Amino acid sequence: MRDVEEAILSVRKFLNEVQSDSTKLRNQHVAIIHVLDHITRLVSVLREQQKVEGIFHHEKLMKKWHKTLEQINESYASEEKLIEMEQVLEKTAQKIAEERRVRRRKYYERTAVRETKLEVAMSNVQALLWIDRLVYHYWRAFARLVEFKKGTEIEES
Repeated sequence: MRDVEEAILSVRKFLNEVQSDSTKLRNQHVAIIHVLDHITRLVSVLREQQKVEGIFHHEKLMKKWHKTLEQINESYASEEKLIEMEQVLEKTAQKIAEERRVRRRKYYERTAVRETKLEVAMSNVQALLWIDRLVYHYWRAFARLVEFKKGTEIEES
């Protein structure tokens, strides 16, 4: 993790010195700054305590995420596959966000009728939120890398 953080600092120093004159270069510059922002946030997410709880409490969700990550390794061959994979990541992030909303409500409802202790429900919700942040920042970093490769600008979700 320390190596990644040092690399982030090096890239920040470099990007601070870069001047982008053309529209395409400026768009790429902005895109890579967004990538750096999301990677920085991703590193923060990976350092959080909920990491272990997320993996432990939501094993099925993490297995789905792992399968998506395996698909990503195959997507670097062409720009078309990168774009396709970005769409898969977006759908995955949306599904996990929806799953988080549904499960969160269920955990709180179970707590309200005393089927689950509040501490357990809160721990499960925090773990879900961790997974949601993990997937979201990975997707956004990937989307911005695709944008960088194309040299165009996309809207931030």
